[in-house]
Order: sequence, then structure tokens, then C-alpha cells
Amino acid sequence: MGMLLMIVGYGWAALGALNIFMADHPAEYMTGNGNGDIYWGVLVIGSMFVYWAPGLIIGGIGTIIHRKKKRRLAIMENIIKCPNCAEEIKKAAKTCRFCGHTM
Repeated sequence: MGMLLMIVGYGWAALGALNIFMADHPAEYMTGNGNGDIYWGVLVIGSMFVYWAPGLIIGGIGTIIHRKKKRRLAIMENIIKCPNCAEEIKKAAKTCRFCGHTM
């Protein structure tokens, strides 16, 4: 889930950046009254609110979820269940701290 959110979020933000860079230069939209600068400003601000901000937020959430999942898996690799009491103990333990069973 985290990796998917990262890909979608950062891809969405990149799409917003691509939208700006692939847009026509504002000078091409300038008429006699100079509306090209307004168009360019609306494009940049619109892309920021529609693409960049949500994309970076979603990508950041995905990154956090992915890191937590990796950390949880690393912790779970070093844990086993005691054959006597079924409590979770570290692999390196020689005796169970709950029941005293020797491994």
C-alpha cells in the first residue's frame, strides 16, 4: 500500500511539473492588454494546488507507511514463539523470560 501511494503521489506531482514545463510560453498568449502573465500565474498556482501539493502529501504518506512496514518486518524476523508458552521472544534468547523454558 505504501509503495503504491508513493508511486501515485510522486507521479502526480511530476505530472504537475510536466504540465508547467510543457505549457506554451505565456508570451504566446499575450494580447494587447498583457493577459499572458495572468495566464501563466494561474497555470502555476493551479498546478500547485491540483498537482504538486496533493501529490507530495500522498507521496509522503506512502513513504511513511512503507518505512513503517519495512521496520515492522525487520523486527518480526528476529521474533519466534516459545514452544512451551507460545509467547513471543527474540531468536537469540536461550531461555523464555515468561516460562523459563530452555531453547
